[in-house]
Order: sequence, then C-alpha cells, then structure tokens
Amino acid sequence: MSTFTGTLGRGIFTTIGVIYLTRSVGIPAVQVGLGLSLAAVFGILAGPLAGRLSDVFGARRITIVSAVCTGLSLAGYLIVDDFVSFLVCASVVVSLECAQNVGRATVIATTIPDETRVHARAYLRSVNNLALAISAAAAGLALHLDTRAAYLGFICAAGVCHLLAGVLGRWIPKAPTVDDRREGNRWIVFRDRPYMLLTLLNTVLSVHYDVLAVVVPLWIVEFTDAPASIVALLVVINTAMVVLLQVRASRGIDDVRQAGRAQRQAGVYFLFSCGLYAGSVLHVPWASVALLALATVVHTVGELRQAAGAWGISFDLASPDAPGQYQGVYNMSLTAASIIAPGVLTALILGLGLLGWLITGVLLLCAGAAIGRA
Repeated sequence: MSTFTGTLGRGIFTTIGVIYLTRSVGIPAVQVGLGLSLAAVFGILAGPLAGRLSDVFGARRITIVSAVCTGLSLAGYLIVDDFVSFLVCASVVVSLECAQNVGRATVIATTIPDETRVHARAYLRSVNNLALAISAAAAGLALHLDTRAAYLGFICAAGVCHLLAGVLGRWIPKAPTVDDRREGNRWIVFRDRPYMLLTLLNTVLSVHYDVLAVVVPLWIVEFTDAPASIVALLVVINTAMVVLLQVRASRGIDDVRQAGRAQRQAGVYFLFSCGLYAGSVLHVPWASVALLALATVVHTVGELRQAAGAWGISFDLASPDAPGQYQGVYNMSLTAASIIAPGVLTALILGLGLLGWLITGVLLLCAGAAIGRA
C-alpha cells in the first residue's frame, strides 16, 4: 500500500505538472522542459547517495523519510513563480522520488529470498502502473476544469498521498544495515567495473521507454494518416499489459543467466516493434492504426522482459556488502536514459524516418545482446 499511495501522488503531479506550470504559473514550455531535464540530473546524483544511506541507516528508514519529505516538498509548487524557484523545487522533488525508488529496491534486495525477488519487483511494477492509470484519470478533472484552484488542490492531494506512503512505510520489512566504515567498503560499486558496464548498457536499452512515450506520438502526427487520438489507445494497451502480465513475464528469471537471456529477447522484440512502427506510414488509416497497435503489443512484450531481466541482474550481481549502493547505481540508468533519449531519438527517427527506426532497432538489439554477453 505504501508503494501504491506514493505512486498515486506521483501520477497526479505527472499528469498536471507541466500544464500547471505553463498555464497557471506562466513559465514558458521550453523552460519547463529544461528545468525537468536539469532536475533529472540531480536525480541521477541522488540515486547512489540514497543507496549508501540505505546501507548505513536502513532502507526502510530512507524510504519512509524520503516519502514524507517528498510530500512536504510538493508544497513548494504552490508558491513557485519563476524558472529559478521551479528548478529548485523540481530538483528537490525528483531527488527525493529517486531516493524512494532506491530505498524500495534495496528493501527487496535485502529482505526477500533470492528466488522470489524478481517476482516481488514485478508485482510492485504492476501495482505502480495501476496506480498511475487511476491517478491520471483522476487528475484529468483538474485538466478539464483548468483553473488555478483545481491545480493547487490536486497538488495538495499528491502531497498527501506521499505523506500517507511514508506513514504506511512503517509496515515495510526492516532491512539490515552494513558497516560502511570497513576498509574498501565506501563506494565499492564504482570500483566494480563489470557492474558499471552493465549499468551503462542498461541505460542504452532503457531508451525504449521514450520510444513509446515521446517518439511514437510525434511520428503518428507528422508521418502517418492515423488519427492523433490513437495515442491514447496505445497508452492503454501498454499500461494494461504491464498491469496484467508483468508478474507472468518475470517467471523463470531465477538467476543471472536467465536475466541475461531476457535482455537478449527484449532486444529482438524492440527491433521487431521498430520495424512495425516504421511500417505505419501506409496511407491507409485503418492499416496504420493496426500496425501501430501491433507494434505497441510487441514493444510492451519486450518491455516486460527487459524490466524483469534488469531486476535479476541488479539483484544477483550486487555485492552483499553494499546492496543499497548497487541498487542506487543501477537505478541511475533509467534516469539517465530519460534525459538522453528524447532529444536523441527525436532527432534520429523524425530526422531520418525509416532509416532512423532501423538504426534505433539495431541499437536496442545490440544493447540487449551485449548485456546477455556481459
């Protein structure tokens, strides 16, 4: 329940945040995008630090404290009035949300038996996506009303959700701590070159999230005859599949070799889906819609396998002397991908068209194969 309520809060603000900042506060959209990208950089830096603090003080404590602080920090959005105040508030909130994610991952890594950790993480992802769907639907009311009072009310509701997540965090299992003062134990993860290599490769493979979230909507509008409203259907397909199938897709990933195999399979699915997305340029609306829907199904199957494989690798190859550090570093890959992917993929695919899709698909295929090999 702690994860569910916290994700409700995140989903509410994600749905209305950009619109609130541009329409109500009056910050230009370009500055909002720049501010969110800079805030994500702070999120990358916060991951390893939160992981080390989880090792020393306990992952449950870090999860609870960061959830409560996130709820309080969201109040800052009520008074932002320019780019600087927005950047400060966004950096604090994003960093605290990253700390929550690392804390929860560390709890799983240290309190759940090895053979069920990936299954537990898959269950939480299903719960997260269900919460995101519910919160997006609820926050749609604020977008419909489009008043400052409505936006402020929902921001307060998001903050309350995070505070409640912190309260419910008391029922999270207590994770063991480690002796950070031991010789050579401080920032041990950065000296683990194979693990850092896998983190880098996972960053490349994780750009697939922005293929569906950023590139496909722009591709539909600029290159296909499919109606723009099809974007909503594709989001529903993706969300429903994750909620219903993520746990099933994680079965069988009991060791690092099976996790590597899942990454290789994901790369194949991503290559296939890129080909289907590229084929949607057909000048027949119903055919374009059908190809886009099929591409999203294939893409999501790859996403399910990639996520499960990434969890298996991050858990199984982490040192028991610093589990928080390792989870913090591996979680950096998702945040880094979210910074790099939108600009690179947009320029590549929208600039080169079909060739851009081919390059993207081959890149994802090679990244998945490289992870399996590594």
